[in-house]
Amino acid sequence: SMAVSRIEEKILGRLARELPSTTANALLSSSLYQLLGLSVQLSKRLYRARKLRKLDPTRDTKSLQLYHHIIWLAREGLAITEHNVVTRLRLDDYAPEYRVMAAKMQASLLHVLCLFDSTPQQAAQQDINDDARQHSDGGAPFRDTIPSMVSEASYVTNPYAGPSRSSPPAGFVPLNDEPRRTTPSRPPGLAAAGSMSNLIANSSIFNAQNKVPATQSYFKHVQHLADTLLAPTHALRLSVALEHSAFVWECAKDQERARRIAKSAIKEVYASPEGLDDEEFNDAAALVQALGGLVKRGSSSA
Repeated sequence: SMAVSRIEEKILGRLARELPSTTANALLSSSLYQLLGLSVQLSKRLYRARKLRKLDPTRDTKSLQLYHHIIWLAREGLAITEHNVVTRLRLDDYAPEYRVMAAKMQASLLHVLCLFDSTPQQAAQQDINDDARQHSDGGAPFRDTIPSMVSEASYVTNPYAGPSRSSPPAGFVPLNDEPRRTTPSRPPGLAAAGSMSNLIANSSIFNAQNKVPATQSYFKHVQHLADTLLAPTHALRLSVALEHSAFVWECAKDQERARRIAKSAIKEVYASPEGLDDEEFNDAAALVQALGGLVKRGSSSA
């Protein structure tokens, strides 16, 4: 939710602000503020994208441009994190929050790419099963919700994958050297100069069609860091658990494991002896409420 996003952005802003003003920290501080700006832009667009449930793949639309922009922001943020933040944190001794935040930014941005720019192998079989169910019911196929939002197929990288099974537009002729639609390297009208994502454009995680397995390992790493370095009531640790469980639910398709992650985080909060001030309590309460919502998700229909 937007409330949770604001909590995470507040933590990132505080970490950028609290860095000692030294020459060695200049690039790190600047990069953290860049990530804060990207995060604000990304959270707004993600909120808007989740409200756009249908899309016509036969023509360019504002919503398709929105998806391209989301992917660009995620890639740019990931490049800044890996090139300017993670490498810097390896050189000097920083507070545990910085290490956890850097690892969380990596996992979070990869989570976005899994939702909008990843095509797991099992998607094709799911499409076949969906079509078989539609035809067995005697009904004609109809346009379903866009695959990027509800299935494992990416709309942007493969506009004809997913349960909608839309036909290519009239006159569409695939090129031999361009077997699939690709995402623009940047949003329309944005100059190429200054783009960080070119620095790691050849990264295996960038080029992998299925980004879910690698992203799972990133989430396991940041969850271990958060559990080891931060108190159970710390908002950043709760934020890690919330997004980890959301990723496992949405992308790994393991609802029971997602619930276990969320339940464990909630249980540890209630068992924790740490005292909190009013702001910390309100942030922790909002995150625990979000975790509780994930635990209860789908329970009414179970």
